[in-house]
Amino acid sequence: MIDLPLDHIAVVSQDMDADVGFYSHLGFTLETRYGDWAMLRDPSGRGIALLTPGGKHPPHIALRAPSREVLEALAREHNGRVNGHRDGSVSAYVRDASGNALEIVFYPDEEK
Repeated sequence: MIDLPLDHIAVVSQDMDADVGFYSHLGFTLETRYGDWAMLRDPSGRGIALLTPGGKHPPHIALRAPSREVLEALAREHNGRVNGHRDGSVSAYVRDASGNALEIVFYPDEEK
């Protein structure tokens, strides 16, 4: 069994400013914001990604891989493709048995 802790959930935002304010009020801190998405994290590091409607990322749940090797193995096993992101992370989107989008993400800056 692989230990993949929850990294973030990604939901569609109809009003990015309002949603950033809402989650900030609940104790989340804005980490990154671009025109098409924003990432907020709670004090323990779990995140909520806000996506614009029709954007390039689907609503999803993201689990954090402990290494790039684990990410790549899971991507191969589940027919995903590893892609780099503008924040420096790398990830692969796969589908669970019910068809829900699941992102496996790895942050190279955090590798030990």
